[in-house]
Amino acid sequence: MIQQTRDREALSLSMNRPKSTQQTSDVSRLIEEQDRIDHSLRIADSTIEQAYETRREFGRQRATLTSINRRLMASASIYSVLIFIFLTKGSIPGINTLIGKINTRKKRDSLIIAALLAICIFGLIMFR
Repeated sequence: MIQQTRDREALSLSMNRPKSTQQTSDVSRLIEEQDRIDHSLRIADSTIEQAYETRREFGRQRATLTSINRRLMASASIYSVLIFIFLTKGSIPGINTLIGKINTRKKRDSLIIAALLAICIFGLIMFR
């Protein structure tokens, strides 16, 4: 759009003045220089846009890493409580019963999952 306006202005100037080789070459050199400047500006805009996108991506990565860190810290606190309970299981009443119930539930869940997998594998073999 800007280039078209400049071309029109250059054309109207050349029509109003007597034609000479010097004026035409000056105008063409100015137009070429303007094209180079426009190209440089497009490259600068592209570079700035890439920098902003990189900044946004770093922000997303920071949020992801913060979330992961929060989860790890929560897991670490849970495990530290479990280790504390395990080390002090003889001194706190009812802990042995609680740990026994937890282990029983884990075994039961493991057996259920194993049975379900066996049924699925058997079903795949039979219906193949």
